[in-house]
Amino acid sequence: MKFINATIKSRLISTAIGVTLILISLGIVTNINLKNAFMQYSLLSKVDAINAEELKLRKYEKDFLLKETSNPEFYKTEESELLDSLYTTLQRVQRELNYLKEEGVIAQLGLSQNVTAIENSFAKYDENFDLLKKQIIQKGFKDYGLVGQMRDQIHAVEEIVEKQNNLQYSKLMLTLRRHEKDYLLRK
Repeated sequence: MKFINATIKSRLISTAIGVTLILISLGIVTNINLKNAFMQYSLLSKVDAINAEELKLRKYEKDFLLKETSNPEFYKTEESELLDSLYTTLQRVQRELNYLKEEGVIAQLGLSQNVTAIENSFAKYDENFDLLKKQIIQKGFKDYGLVGQMRDQIHAVEEIVEKQNNLQYSKLMLTLRRHEKDYLLRK
């Protein structure tokens, strides 16, 4: 009887140890999987943040084109709060992309080229927007840039036409001014 009790006792102990080891290993595997899940959630949050920043960029771009291109103060100073916000947003995007590039999981999943492609797209956007800004400043508005020069020239021609007191010239002058206004209104 002692032999059977000892065997049952040792079997119970060994079963308890086995169950404990299985539970510990399950806990370790669960912990590792949870850490991976949280890390992947963090990466997805970064991607979502980049997407949100891209939407902000588009908003700042549209607001700039709508408001600042007809703001004489912008042409005088070549500065804008909208541009500052746009460039700050581009810097935030670059930081997020740098974070993603440094993550080992991105390389493990074979997404490094995708992150690099996104980074290149944002760099190209920045480059193209700078070019657009320079062209807008060069084109000008009212008293600034090419539009300002065009207005100065047309006013000088208008004075000469008035001195000529010729009806044909006045008629051509009015047509020219109408074309000028059409051009400026349609951008």
